[in-house]
Amino acid sequence: MRVLARQVRLSGVVLRLRDVAESHRVVDFLSLEEGRVALLARGARRSRKRFQGLLDLFQSLTVSATVAPGLWSLDGAELVSGRFGIRRDLDGVRRASLLVEITSALTGPQQVVPEIYQALSAGLDAVDHGELSRAALALPALLRAAGLVSAASHCGGCGRARPERVALGTSGRLLCGTCAAGRPLLPATVFAAQSSAEVSAEQARLLEASVVDLVEAAIGRSLKSARVWASLADHRAR
Repeated sequence: MRVLARQVRLSGVVLRLRDVAESHRVVDFLSLEEGRVALLARGARRSRKRFQGLLDLFQSLTVSATVAPGLWSLDGAELVSGRFGIRRDLDGVRRASLLVEITSALTGPQQVVPEIYQALSAGLDAVDHGELSRAALALPALLRAAGLVSAASHCGGCGRARPERVALGTSGRLLCGTCAAGRPLLPATVFAAQSSAEVSAEQARLLEASVVDLVEAAIGRSLKSARVWASLADHRAR
């Protein structure tokens, strides 16, 4: 039975770019309507005119695509947000890279989860505006949307009423200080739904490290962006 191609229009964020053949590029795209999809941009490497430099990491685009068996074909793109501020310094690129890699790890192909899309967009917007600590709040939002952590009212270890400061365990449970076993304690409000908590730069760093540990345990492999940037930081500190 022949499957007919169909045209779609999608709003989303560029997660990753891969070169294929001599002139094409595959765009990993998290869309609001169809989830994570791979789009083949034919001739994107050979000609800058066709997509006018729009295919870049972290950008929000509206795209038109042809859906067919195998790779979808990218027919056109319009810029919604370039987020050029992300590239003002290495720390911004580092945090944005971690956000998109975690998003990719937590979403399957064409898995539509609007809350993940919204959390990623909010996090990238915060990085774009130079608000790196606020961007870290997108991480627990991503975990909640993926079902890896819940804003329970009791300690996930001993069951006692949860205190104001908690630790994130690698099982996704929020733990009190007694059950935390040395894990960093953070304000419990950080993990609440619709959180507007204020976090310091140090709290953001601890939150990021805890989330990386949890995600790596969940997917069974290291997050490349976290390890690459950690090694660069160690090198610069020497």
